Formats: sequence, C-alpha cells, structure tokens
Amino acid sequence: MTEDNGRHAENNSCDCGGSCGSSGGGNWIGIILAVAVASVLVAIGASNSDDSAARPAACVAGGACCPGIVTVTSTVTVAAGKVESKSNTLPKLVDLGSVSCIPCKLMAPILDEMKTNYAGKLDVEFIDVVQKPAEGKKYAIKLIPTQIFIDASGKEFFRHEGFYSKDEILKKWKEIGVDLGSTQAVGQPEQKPLVRDEPLVKDSRPADQACSMCERSIDARTRVTADAPWGKANLCSVHCFAIYYSSLRDTNAVAGKVTVTDWATGKLSPVEKTTYLYSREASGRPAIKAFSEKDSATAAAVSTPGEILDYPSMMRRELSRQCGFCGRAVYETDASDVALIVMQGSCCGGARPAVVEQMFACCPMCALGVAAKLQKDMEITQKDALTGEKIYVRIMAQKVEWVQPSSAVAWSGQRKDKDGKMGSSGCFHQFVFASGENLKKWLEKHTEESGSMLTIPEMLVDMTKMTPEQMSDACKMGAAVAK
Repeated sequence: MTEDNGRHAENNSCDCGGSCGSSGGGNWIGIILAVAVASVLVAIGASNSDDSAARPAACVAGGACCPGIVTVTSTVTVAAGKVESKSNTLPKLVDLGSVSCIPCKLMAPILDEMKTNYAGKLDVEFIDVVQKPAEGKKYAIKLIPTQIFIDASGKEFFRHEGFYSKDEILKKWKEIGVDLGSTQAVGQPEQKPLVRDEPLVKDSRPADQACSMCERSIDARTRVTADAPWGKANLCSVHCFAIYYSSLRDTNAVAGKVTVTDWATGKLSPVEKTTYLYSREASGRPAIKAFSEKDSATAAAVSTPGEILDYPSMMRRELSRQCGFCGRAVYETDASDVALIVMQGSCCGGARPAVVEQMFACCPMCALGVAAKLQKDMEITQKDALTGEKIYVRIMAQKVEWVQPSSAVAWSGQRKDKDGKMGSSGCFHQFVFASGENLKKWLEKHTEESGSMLTIPEMLVDMTKMTPEQMSDACKMGAAVAK
C-alpha cells in the first residue's frame, strides 16, 4: 500500500536483515479488505535478564536466521532511566523501524495520525534504523518496530516490540497519567454530518424502465424479466439477474419464469434455453449478450470475441464470485477486495503474516459486514464514488483502528417506507468518499439519492449490532426499502 507520506512503499518485502516483525516473502493484496495482525507475546525480563542467549544470535537486530523475517510482538517493562534523553516539556513516543518492514508499515499511519492529532500534547518520532543503525544501538533495540515511551522528564518508562495499536498506545500513556483523550479510531469527519431525508428530484420513470436491482435505465436489448410470486422484476442485464437470483431466499420461486431479450431479434427467450456470448469490456468487466439461437451467438463472436456459453455455464461464471457478507453475485471490478491475513508459520519463536483467504464485498456496508460476521482483523480497500481514490480501512478487535485518508466518510443510502420510516435503500446505494466535501459534490450530481453520512466507525458499529439471523437474511429480496 502506498501512503501519502512516502514511508509506505509498494514493495512489501523486508530488507532489514532479519530484525523486523514481518514476513519477508509474499505480496500483500493491493486492494485488501481484511488484515489480521495477531500477536505472539514473548516474555523478556527488562532489568535482570536477556533472552538473546535463548535465540540464535542472528535473530537479534541485524541478523537473518530464516528466509523470512520473524514477526515477534513482545511487551517489555524497562527499568526507569535505562534510556534517558534531554528533559522534554512533552512526553515522547519514539518508534524505531524501517520503511521496508511490514509491521513498521502497519505502524506508520498510526504514528502519522497521532503526530497530527496530538500536536502540543505528545512528541512522536520515527527513526529508520536501517538508514541510521547507530540509533538502534543507542536505544539497544532487538527487533523492529520498537516503540519507546519517554516521559516529560526524559526517562524511558516502557517499551514495546512489534505492532502496537493506537488504542493500546493511548492506554499505556493513560496508565502514567498522560490522558490524550478518546481512543476513538481515526476517520471522524470534522464537518457536520450530511442528511437528506427525501430525494431532491423524484424518479419519474415508469417502473418497468428502471432496473429492480441497480435502478439504472433498462436497455431494451438486454432486458431480463423475472415473474416472482411477489411481483415482477425488471432487470437491466444478465448480471443484474445473477444478483437478483443470488438474493432470492428460494430460487425455485422463479424457475421457468425468467425471460431474456435476444440481442439480435429483440424477442424474448426463456433464460434457461438461451445461448450467451460472454466477453469483456476494455475495463475487464464482463459483458454478456443473449441469443435464442447458438448460430447467432457464434456469428456475433466474430466481431465481439468471447466465449459461447449455455445457461448453466453462464450462471456458474456469474456466481463464481459472491459477496462475503450477503452472498450476492459480484464482479471483481466492482467489488471491495477482502483478504484475511493471520500469523502463520514460525521462526525463532515468532510468527509471520500470510494471506489465507481473499474475498469480495458488493458494497461498503457489506465490506464492514464481513468484519462483523467473521470477527476477524481486516483491512479494506474501496474507491471514492466521486474520484476513484483508494480508501483504506483497518479493523482490529472489531474496532476501526485507522482510516486512510482520515477524512474519509461513508454514505448510508436510505429511503422512507410506506409508514415514513427510514430504511436501507440496498447495496447499490452505499458508498464511501475520501472527504465530506467529495460526498457533498457527489450528492449535487445525484439528486435522486437520500440517506445520511456516517463515519466509517459508525458504519461498523451498525453492522456489529446485527444478530446472526439478521446477517443471514441481509440483502435478500424484500430486505431493502423499494422505490
């Protein structure tokens, strides 16, 4: 992940020589919804013992005892006065690490945010010990990253090795009477929340001209119609039919009751008896055309290269990626990317992070729902709905640890039901933005939207309040408030 401060390099391998709490091998997924950073606690006596004899010498800072870099998180209580600096007017947090070690990269946005938010209350300093090895010797560190807590008199009172969350850092300062305020995660906007109870412009389109799923206008050549017992669904594409199908509580309810438009003739054809030309747009997003005759599909493939698929094959393709929270069909190009990472493998008593699963979510709300449902530590990457800028959210212990950029906000799409009560508009109306200003500009363009702005932590709290039964029924047909 590349951060704005330049300390987060795209290359996630380590070159610190074996002294950092990281895995040297393996690339992090570029769009990661889920990062689990577990801790391996190693007891180290601060004042009267040294565990370096218990480990291979190369495991001490500067060594390389294994092909990857060991991740070791240890809590070390240091005798007062072991490290002294000039008397400070402010308490100081020193983080010793490297721009190239993974746990150090995890620490960087936390340190940057604390430096900004607690200016005048706390000094925060990052030291790259690969570039400045003398500093590592000065502080007698064994592993990186190491955080050293120095009180206002200049004396060290505590140090910690490995990743240390913002919440834990603030708690440690509070233990000695340094109250820096709330441990609320970053991502709280400064501006007043935006609320729109009613759309500025009512949708005047006939019901059969707006897709029942995404609400885009329907192209007559790609229309799909499903006659369910509870009402007809008008869908703009085969993909929206796949989303609709994966949202059904009982798929048998529409068996034999779905028709798709023949791209060549404009006539309706039973969806199960139709042939599909499965190609891709320049963006990589699938594009599907339906033909009642296989020969017509084959002829169309001359000018639009793609695969000729029957209905079962096409649906297997469409349902091959589904939202990790609600189970809806989703395209990778449209989705939030989720990777679960746990500490896996060991070396010298440590552990290393490895991607164990990658999944996707169909909207920002569902992305946070994955974290609430699985109760795993995660990192989520999504795109600003206005600018396309990447937004990163890290969740640890069911809390938002940080958001990058910290000004990012969410839009919870809602509309009133027949009783006037606000309810979710569904997955197609949930968005994230790099700032409240971006959301405001987006709302000016989307006069049909209604709902309210939330912080990312507030959105996660909403998802964690759901019961298992509510989660299993989330996003099913009828769960959202229809137009």
